[in-house]
Amino acid sequence: MLRISVKCLKVKYHVLQHGEKLIADSSHIQRYLKETYGFDLDKYLTTEQKAIAEAFRRMTEEHLYWIGV
Repeated sequence: MLRISVKCLKVKYHVLQHGEKLIADSSHIQRYLKETYGFDLDKYLTTEQKAIAEAFRRMTEEHLYWIGV
């Protein structure tokens, strides 16, 4: 069973729980899903779009988090 939690031990990272395994941070979760299940969220994106997506992901995780705290 896969389960995603917004907070784990009061840290700001997203966490994926797969059995006993915990994978923190959305980039690591995305890589885990791709390597484990072949599920590539960025499959149809161009190189430029992948760069924009990564920049947006980092901005939202690192900066917008503090708005809600």
